[in-house]
Amino acid sequence: MSDFEKIVIGKSGVGAGDNTSTMWFDDLAYNDSTGTFQNSWPGPGNIALAVPGGEIAMAWEDETSGVSLYTNVNDLPGTPDDANYNMEDDTLNVVDRMTLATLPAGIPADADMVLLDLYARVGSNQTSANRGRLKIWDEGSNLTDGPNVDFNYNGWALVTTAEHQVYDLGTRTKANVQDFDIGYETILDLATRPRRISALWANVEWIAAAAGGLSIPVAMQSYRQRRVLV
Repeated sequence: MSDFEKIVIGKSGVGAGDNTSTMWFDDLAYNDSTGTFQNSWPGPGNIALAVPGGEIAMAWEDETSGVSLYTNVNDLPGTPDDANYNMEDDTLNVVDRMTLATLPAGIPADADMVLLDLYARVGSNQTSANRGRLKIWDEGSNLTDGPNVDFNYNGWALVTTAEHQVYDLGTRTKANVQDFDIGYETILDLATRPRRISALWANVEWIAAAAGGLSIPVAMQSYRQRRVLV
């Protein structure tokens, strides 16, 4: 559709009668045709939330304590703590790198891991140009940089759709993804233009492994073998 503009989820609120209700939604997904993968029907899937679980190599400076901490940015979506954040304002290309907290037990060890979508709540104290980017390291510490992220908000905002970093997990296992690291970097620097991170999250999409074919009981295998030998 060339004129597709928005998706509305929930009760429309039009028409007569009582329009109040309680509704729950889980694992909503949509794809478009512009990506290099996940560019057709989403199909079955599940989403697990992954947050930072510890520091690897911290270089950004926090405005109050002088150090960056993963606990400043491991907030849950919907309840970000903007009073605690990590900030860099005077050094170019320094990086915060963090491990993932333990992935939910609900993801089976043999799950088909689909993608990791990294996003953040970012901001500044002014609207002048200041820029960074999100970063993902795989289980072998191989780095993939995300799109540029603009921090030019006098306040806070979630990264835009074009600023998310979506990573194809390919054939990786749950254990592989558990060894991923996530982080960010400043790439446009000026000492008077702080870049702040209030929260850093990743959505991990996974699919339950397909059930294997029915096995033939040992007794039946022996019977079939005897038939062949007769």
